[in-house]
Amino acid sequence: MILVYSYLYVLYRERYMGIWIITWVAFSVRLVLFDSGMLEWKQSLTGFIIFQITYNSTILLFLWGQYLFVGRPFNRWWVYGATAVTVISITAAFLDLPFWFKHAFPAMFAGIILITTGHSFIYDLKIKGIGNRITGYAFILWGLLTASTLYTLGLGLPWITSANYAIGGILRLVIASGTLIVYFEKTRADLLEREAYFRLLTEGAVDIIYRYRLLPEPKLEYISPSILPITGYSAGEYYDDAGLLRSLIHPDDLPAYEAFINATGEDSSLPLSLRLIRKDNHIIWIENKCVPHYDEKGILLYLDGIIRDVTARKELDRLATRVDKLNMAGAMAASVAHEIRNPLTTVCGYLQIMVREAELHKYENRLVLMMEELNRANTIISEYLLLAKDKRVELKKYCLNT
Repeated sequence: MILVYSYLYVLYRERYMGIWIITWVAFSVRLVLFDSGMLEWKQSLTGFIIFQITYNSTILLFLWGQYLFVGRPFNRWWVYGATAVTVISITAAFLDLPFWFKHAFPAMFAGIILITTGHSFIYDLKIKGIGNRITGYAFILWGLLTASTLYTLGLGLPWITSANYAIGGILRLVIASGTLIVYFEKTRADLLEREAYFRLLTEGAVDIIYRYRLLPEPKLEYISPSILPITGYSAGEYYDDAGLLRSLIHPDDLPAYEAFINATGEDSSLPLSLRLIRKDNHIIWIENKCVPHYDEKGILLYLDGIIRDVTARKELDRLATRVDKLNMAGAMAASVAHEIRNPLTTVCGYLQIMVREAELHKYENRLVLMMEELNRANTIISEYLLLAKDKRVELKKYCLNT
């Protein structure tokens, strides 16, 4: 089980998985060195102290790893409790009290922690499955068994101690296996939740998100429901007909589309603007930006992309271009009007002089008519200049005398 935990930790680098590895390794070392009788530690003060520190630390690691697994903060009071029972146990060892009494408080404390860990498996993990219940109840049974150790040690019956070790070994095997089951169930639940989240994002997006596979045969693997309000065709119609989207492209834009599909490198990552013919025969502008995916031979396999309706933006661009042209025409109007008014002013001035001459009196009506026509031309030029005039007016009060 330690090897399996180590393999998962190397793959995913989960912190709680590393703590579980340390916990099981420490527990295994404790079983081999102390519980098996390899070391004569019960009658040795130093050995007993090392055993108690290892015993309480291992139990704390179980709870810490579980809290990290479920996302709960670890309460420092558990550390204070472990320190307290360790001090009490060591004090009892200094007083040379019976072993079952020296081990009573650590056993009860370990039982409480194991029961708490089991409770966390059952109630803190909101996942579907039986792995958390199996593991949780195994932890609780192991906690009850551990807490009852002081009574079985006090009885001094070897067969009861052996039975406790056997039952404890079975429970630990169930816990180690069940924890892996819970891990996989939680990982699966997280993946399903993440998939639902990303699906919600894609299906709620205004833009069209799609994946189009080209090999081994052209096929639309996914397209978001926003395709319906943009093109008038539902997502199901695109799944049924892989060539539907291509058939909607305006004939004049098909060469640009083919060049876009066959492009490689940076050219394929540039957005492509083209026209589509909707189901109601209206023409819309779209902008397509996609990411190509190739195999190891450089063959294009599929495209992941986003399609955006840019009809409104195209209309704004058209209006902006028209406004720019009008501004240019206005600037030209101001220049042309200025140049035309100069000779008109000169001609009109000389006509006003000529109309006062006595020898030209008989041509007065013609001269007046000419001046009226010049004034009319000046009025037309003034109206023409309205294209170039800034209509903004800022009015302020001033004292005319000043």
